[in-house]
Amino acid sequence: MTRSHEINLHGKVVLVTGAASGVGLHAVKGFLAEGAKVVMVDKDDARLKLEVEGVWRVSGRDRLLALCCDVGDDGDLENLMPQVMGHWGAMDVLVNNASLCVAGPFEQQGARQIRAMVDVNLYGSLRLTQLVLPYMEKGGGGHILNVYSSSPFPLEADHVAYEASRAGVLVFTRALRRKYRNRNISFSLFCSVPSHPVLIADDLQAAHRGARLQYPGPEKIAAAMVDAVKRRSPRVAVSNRPLTHSITGFVDRAFPGVLDGLWSRRADKAFRELDAATGRKA
Repeated sequence: MTRSHEINLHGKVVLVTGAASGVGLHAVKGFLAEGAKVVMVDKDDARLKLEVEGVWRVSGRDRLLALCCDVGDDGDLENLMPQVMGHWGAMDVLVNNASLCVAGPFEQQGARQIRAMVDVNLYGSLRLTQLVLPYMEKGGGGHILNVYSSSPFPLEADHVAYEASRAGVLVFTRALRRKYRNRNISFSLFCSVPSHPVLIADDLQAAHRGARLQYPGPEKIAAAMVDAVKRRSPRVAVSNRPLTHSITGFVDRAFPGVLDGLWSRRADKAFRELDAATGRKA
């Protein structure tokens, strides 16, 4: 992509959801480092207040607005944009990063748990995008980055609902890209992905023993997220083994049964052990 198509983030208003921890928090810092004005959104008010103090000490208060909002709640979403516009008067970049994962056997998960994941992971991105787009059109353009799951296989048997809710964002973003392609509004599909079921199983077993996972860390993922926005990249997958990920994706499309069998033999057990060790199970 040529330089003329890139976004100069200096002075742009960037809204990041799920911003009080992990990748979202590092993305906030990354956008601030580029000179952007950042709206830091998270539903965990206590964590948000704690983290924003740390960010203020580094970047100052002038370019950071922290707002408590549950993206799975219609009332919170409808109140969000009036606050942003009242404070900054513009909306240039949206990063739909917030997510919710409740691990557990799909057949045992309750309706409330499944609904909560769909509300945060899929509906929240749809509805917030819908609320943001009119402001971007009025302002002459913008960019939206949607985080989704593009693994060529569900990450584990106990993440069925989570993976389904994240995968829906892929079709949503592709449809928007085609609809808005002549309106100066661009879209990125973004994911950080493991690469191969055997390697993931080994990583998870190592993590269970206290070793470090060989996945991209939040700093690397956040840096790629900022870069994707600057370059208006249509699709970005961050992986420590990108070639292996590409190959497994092709194999899964051509011979889906091969990876299904390999995955169930090597990775499911390791994921369940990690869930039990970390308390992620419902």
